[in-house]
Amino acid sequence: MLFAIALSFAACSSNTSGAGGTEAQTESGFKVVFHEDAEGTAGKTGDFVSFQYEVSNGDTTLFDSREVGNTPQTTIPETSDSRVNTSAVLEALKLASKGDSLSVYYPLDSMASRPQGFEGKEFLIYRLKIEDVLDAETYEAEQREKEEASRAVYLAKKSFLDETLEAYKEGDLDGEIVEHPSGLKMIVHEAGNGEKPEGGQMINANYLGVLMEDGSEFDNSFQKGEAFEFPLGRGGVIQGWDIGFAELSKGAKATFFIPAELGYGERGYPPVIPANADLVFYVELNDFK
Repeated sequence: MLFAIALSFAACSSNTSGAGGTEAQTESGFKVVFHEDAEGTAGKTGDFVSFQYEVSNGDTTLFDSREVGNTPQTTIPETSDSRVNTSAVLEALKLASKGDSLSVYYPLDSMASRPQGFEGKEFLIYRLKIEDVLDAETYEAEQREKEEASRAVYLAKKSFLDETLEAYKEGDLDGEIVEHPSGLKMIVHEAGNGEKPEGGQMINANYLGVLMEDGSEFDNSFQKGEAFEFPLGRGGVIQGWDIGFAELSKGAKATFFIPAELGYGERGYPPVIPANADLVFYVELNDFK
C-alpha cells in the first residue's frame, strides 16, 4: 500500500513545472524531468518495460542504446533497497508510461570517482524513451507466442539444412557449389541485393550450425528469436564465417561448408564440436552497416 501511494504521489501530485518540462522526484529523491508525458498508467511492480536510453554529461551524448541494436528491457522491482546502490533509472521507470520521454539526473557526488567525460559536471543524465510497458501476464503470453513462432521458423530451417547436407554428400549439388581459394565451399540459395560488406562493418545474421559428419546440431539463432551480430574480418568469429559473409549481399541466404582448419581446428569447441570437425552452417545475412 505504501508503495502504491508513493508511486501515485510521485507520478501525479508532486510534479511541478520545470524549465525543461514537467519535473518529478523518484522515491529516493532523484530528479526526473518529463519532456513528453503521454497519457497512460505508470508502470507498477512486476511490469516489463522496454525502453531506449542515452547517457549524457549535459553537453555530449556518450552512449546511445539505439546504436547497440537490441532494445533494453527490464522488470520493475518491488522497491529500492537502501542498503545497496540505488538505481535511478529503475526508480524512474516506476513513474513512466508508454510513450514517455524523460531525463533522470544522477548526482556525480554520489559516486566514489567520476567517470571519464564527466569532469566538472554535476550530473550523469539518462535520457529515456519508453517504448512499451506490459504487465507480467501480457508479457508472458507474448513471449510464448514469440517462442512458438521462432520454433516454427527453426524447424523449417533445420529441415532445409538437413536436405541440403544430404544432397551435398550425395554429390547432387556439385554444379551449384562455389569453392573459395581458402577451401571454404558455399552454395547461395538466394543472392540478396546490393553491395557486399567490407571488413569492420557490423554483420547482422541468423544461422544454424551442424557437424558435417552426422548432421548433429550444435547451435542456432532461430530458436533464440534474436539475430547474431559481429564485426566482419576482425577475428571475432571463425575464419569460415569471415570469408563466407564477405561474399554475400544483404538479404542473401546460403549454406557454408567449412573445413576444420577454417572452423575450430584441432582444438574443437568442447563439448559440442569435436577436434578436426568439418562444419556446415545455413546462414541469412539480414543487414550490415
